[in-house]
Amino acid sequence: MSWEITVGIIALFSFMLSVMTPLLKLNSSITKLNCAIDELRTSIARSDDRITKHGIELDRHEKRISHLEETVKIQSHVSEVNNFTDAGF
Repeated sequence: MSWEITVGIIALFSFMLSVMTPLLKLNSSITKLNCAIDELRTSIARSDDRITKHGIELDRHEKRISHLEETVKIQSHVSEVNNFTDAGF
């Protein structure tokens, strides 16, 4: 009966070892994934801030371009009027 108990204990230990090894690897993988997700969130937040700043800059540039286009239109119109009056009309 003693050898049966020994075999049973060895079988139980082997079973626990075969179950615990994948669980430990899984736990390690989950921890690494959590760290990667945290880094990704930080990176996304940083990218969102940069995108927002670039959007503001683009809006400012659009306003400047619009203002310059209006200035060019006015100068072009004034130049046409001057050419028209210089022609003797």
